[in-house]
Amino acid sequence: MFRKVCMMSVVVSACVLAICVAGCKSNAPTDSGYRLAINHALKANPMCIGSYYTNRFPYQREDKFLDVMVGKGLVTKTAIGQDKVQYEITAAGRATSMYVGMKGLRNGDAYFCYGVREVDNIVSSSKPESVMGHTIVKVTYTWKSDRALPAWAADPRINEGAAAVDPQLQVMQHGATDRQKQTAIAGLIQTDNGWLVPGDTN
Repeated sequence: MFRKVCMMSVVVSACVLAICVAGCKSNAPTDSGYRLAINHALKANPMCIGSYYTNRFPYQREDKFLDVMVGKGLVTKTAIGQDKVQYEITAAGRATSMYVGMKGLRNGDAYFCYGVREVDNIVSSSKPESVMGHTIVKVTYTWKSDRALPAWAADPRINEGAAAVDPQLQVMQHGATDRQKQTAIAGLIQTDNGWLVPGDTN
């Protein structure tokens, strides 16, 4: 009788394990799997803004964007000769580059990061389909920042002298009242280790 009970327990345990393996795979087409993959890619690409003219300090030409940053305490500006100035990043400015190493950022780069996008909600996803031997899916999602907008980034003048108008920053500056502007689409590829956003190899 004891042997029969033990055998039944083994069979039940095996069945439970089989169900878990079949239904709990990380590469299953689920919202949680999509969220994990998209967040991983977004974290490697922080939201940053920089000057149109330079991406390195020190810099020795007048720069409208950097002048705004001087007023925010993120950059210093010093006269070094007749009609010559030099900009240097401050400790506070360097602290905004909290993701140096990601997105190709280096210490001293003239980029200032104001947050990282993360998935707020999975709106919809297409049916997985096979393309050139890969299973792909298109996911529509809304995003939010992982932090409140820093005070220095709330100044609309920042976009005026930047390398390009930052639509993500504009959305946050306006209080994100229009959720459609925070909607994005990601294409994901199914791998043995879960879903992956193409180009995200970290």
